[in-house]
Amino acid sequence: MKTYKPKSKMFPTMIVLTISIVGGFIISYVNNLYSPILSTSSVEKMKELNGKYGFKLGEDLLSPKKSNTLASLLRNDVLEMEGGSKNRGIIVNFNNQSESGQLILMTPTKQIPEDKLADIASEYSNTIPEINFAEADIKLDVYSDSMPEIFETNLMSKLLQSAFQNASRYYTSEDLLEKASISDKWWIKKRKTNHSLRATLNFSNIAGRSTIAVLDSGADITHPYFAKLIWNNVDEKADNKTDDDHNGYIDDIHGCDFTRTKCENLDDGIGHGTHMIGIISKYTTITSPGEIAILKVFDKKSESRLSYAIKAIKYAADNNMRILNISFGTTVESQALKDATEYAYSKGSFIVAAAGNNASPKPHYPAAYEKVISVGAFNNEGARLSESNYGDWVDLSAPGERILSTIPNKRYGYLSGTSQAAPFVSAEVSNILLSDPNIGIEAMKEELKKIDFMKMSGPSPYDVQ
Repeated sequence: MKTYKPKSKMFPTMIVLTISIVGGFIISYVNNLYSPILSTSSVEKMKELNGKYGFKLGEDLLSPKKSNTLASLLRNDVLEMEGGSKNRGIIVNFNNQSESGQLILMTPTKQIPEDKLADIASEYSNTIPEINFAEADIKLDVYSDSMPEIFETNLMSKLLQSAFQNASRYYTSEDLLEKASISDKWWIKKRKTNHSLRATLNFSNIAGRSTIAVLDSGADITHPYFAKLIWNNVDEKADNKTDDDHNGYIDDIHGCDFTRTKCENLDDGIGHGTHMIGIISKYTTITSPGEIAILKVFDKKSESRLSYAIKAIKYAADNNMRILNISFGTTVESQALKDATEYAYSKGSFIVAAAGNNASPKPHYPAAYEKVISVGAFNNEGARLSESNYGDWVDLSAPGERILSTIPNKRYGYLSGTSQAAPFVSAEVSNILLSDPNIGIEAMKEELKKIDFMKMSGPSPYDVQ
């Protein structure tokens, strides 16, 4: 007679338990992904503040596509619509664990005085618990002469240009720059450390690439000196009004205009960006055509904002551009801008930034941030250029006095400032990366200090073969 043995209940129990756990994780994830980032009380407080100051427009600075954070704000009627505004606003960092980073630009429908924005930003961060930090969308300044002096291609001009190339002495930054005594060092100050841009150091898929992103006023891409060196986004088809490479930007063939978030017109209305590209073109070792990308952050009125720079830095880093040339900045320390520089470095990019032209030891940003190569300027005699900023936050110097380089309409002209010094260094960073693609920033700075920048000068018409 067979003895009846009941089947084990362990196996189906384990299945049910597993399904419950997995299902719980899925439900938790979905709830976290789509749940409001603001509590009910915070929604009401934010609506009240928005009504008080007129903030109604929203744009996600870190994603050209609508993020979960922005979608949540729109869904809760905290922001009424998505778009841009000519009025300057505030940048808000929200605590949303379902996303690796989020910076929402809020712009008012009415103009707010520049000096009031910082206080308004503080009111938001002090009132809404879910806000990590908020700051004004400040103005950024270019670091060179406002208009280039046109180069006349006659014999005397040629002789003068040759004279500028005869200096041979090399000076380190210690020789050239005065040491500043800063009792309250900016890098020691404690801050909130949410860091909305999170990433790990990753140099994969970028070895051998040295694409240089020039964040500036655009460029004359037809200039004969460097036309063949302009970056081409091979994954994007021109003029089809479609985001072929699915990076959130339409027709970004040579870069993009972040003052309007449109990419089809990168014309340089002030000549500054074209001047930068000429200097870079002369000294970088290009391994293949199309290595200089144009990221426009200044409009034809020479105006720029912090939000433009953040979007451009993120774009460059996400598109594996190894060097970012930044010849602009501000004296205002920005957590959002600092996070952006750290994000770029974590993606394998090096930021080379001009130190500014105030003849001051006061730190300028982004140049003074830790993950940035800060560049001062020296004059044609090897001394510090009189207007160049200085201090122990400046890493090295390069030529900055009356540099001849390319300007729009296929011409050449002179400009002076730390703006001109930065692209000399960007070109050399590109060259170093070709031989050592995994170099770190401190080692990079040491290698740059070995270079004799005094022997360099900008390009002229006589360089064109």
